[in-house]
Amino acid sequence: MERTQIPMPLQTQILIRLALAVCSLIAGNVCLVFFTVTIAVPFFLLALLTAVSGCHLYRVVVRGRYLCRAERGAHHRPAPSQSYSDGG
Repeated sequence: MERTQIPMPLQTQILIRLALAVCSLIAGNVCLVFFTVTIAVPFFLLALLTAVSGCHLYRVVVRGRYLCRAERGAHHRPAPSQSYSDGG
């Protein structure tokens, strides 16, 4: 599967996870320079966790083993014909 065939919601999730990994890695390095190692370690762990999560999601998508319903959002309202009112 080509990268252009990845659905947009999954592309967004992959990019968010990798961007968070980069940001937390930068924050960890800043904390390492200005503070101690004990303050920087959580940022490095967050960077590792989100990078692994983003790479795992990318591999799952490339293999085609995902479910994605991009047509409807989480706040989908039923059509008026599907209304559950009692009609009275």
